[in-house]
Amino acid sequence: YQDVAIGAPKEDDYGGAVYIYHGDATGITRKYSMKLAGRSVSPGLQMFGQSISGNVDMDGNGYADVTIG
Repeated sequence: YQDVAIGAPKEDDYGGAVYIYHGDATGITRKYSMKLAGRSVSPGLQMFGQSISGNVDMDGNGYADVTIG
């Protein structure tokens, strides 16, 4: 099933965050399964989640990878 990553770059006083929602047989789940906070990646990070790119298997493991900026 397809999963979805949604960026929230202005969250946490512009530190940003990305929310991951899993897909299932009925569609996309209502509750996010993971929150990636920009400040947890790097304390000074700004606008994390403004740019999200995916659907490319960058490491050759058979799964699509996601990059976040």
